[in-house]
Amino acid sequence: MTATRTIRLTCDRCGVEVTHDDADGHRPRDWERFALSNAARNQRIDGDLCPPCAVQVADALRHPDAAPPPAPPPARLSLTMEDRRIAVDLAEVAISAAIEDAVQMFRTSPTRLLDPDAFLDVLKDQRPHAVTLVTNILAKVKELPNG
Repeated sequence: MTATRTIRLTCDRCGVEVTHDDADGHRPRDWERFALSNAARNQRIDGDLCPPCAVQVADALRHPDAAPPPAPPPARLSLTMEDRRIAVDLAEVAISAAIEDAVQMFRTSPTRLLDPDAFLDVLKDQRPHAVTLVTNILAKVKELPNG
């Protein structure tokens, strides 16, 4: 059994919350960390900013004569390991249902084999097929312009 720790990020400016898994590289890319300090008062403030607040703070801190910031890159589809696991599970269920429907069709048709054990081997090992299906779908999604 695998365990994934989840972290709840809360924007220290507006209070919006988001949860994410705590694996390496899984922090939301559009969230920003900030740190402000005042050495004279011996104060330090740090925290997290959601994407809209990060843009507003960056705009407020930018010098008036500075060039405008570059346009943000197009949004990319970001799927976690949990999203992939759920997709594989759903594909496995769909494949199993399709196979069971085909088996039922063969069993109800008088021209088909009616042996109840004739198709047991068809129902084995559908998980590798589901993994392959989801892997191919994810590869195609990543080829999309915003994928």
